[in-house]
Amino acid sequence: MSIISKIKRSMDGYILDELKKAGYPELSISHGMILINFHNKDVMNYKELSKRISKSPQTMTTLVRKLEQSGYILLQVDKFDKRNKLVSLTNKGKDFIPVMMTISKNLYKKQYVGFSQEEQTIIKQLLAKLEENFKEQ
Repeated sequence: MSIISKIKRSMDGYILDELKKAGYPELSISHGMILINFHNKDVMNYKELSKRISKSPQTMTTLVRKLEQSGYILLQVDKFDKRNKLVSLTNKGKDFIPVMMTISKNLYKKQYVGFSQEEQTIIKQLLAKLEENFKEQ
């Protein structure tokens, strides 16, 4: 597990460095995770978004508030259910998507340098199996 933790820290560091280089030093990895979920979607309700990035509602509130204040997203009340918040991207948020997609593609390439296609498949299967072991609890 310590190896997985080290890899996660290294990947997070890579993403943060790339965000800074691209001119987005104010964004965290969680902000990027929220925004990239709008790659093929215009509007999402708060609960769906929270579920997609595996964050608690309290954490989501903080993250979304910062993105709204920074001009990346727009929050609206659902006209059909006043308890439901709808999240959508502003133009600034839409401009960020290609940047995050490039960072993600480069990260994906970097993580598999020196791996054969077969090794990539095996490592993905093993990590998925490891994840499943913790879901069973």
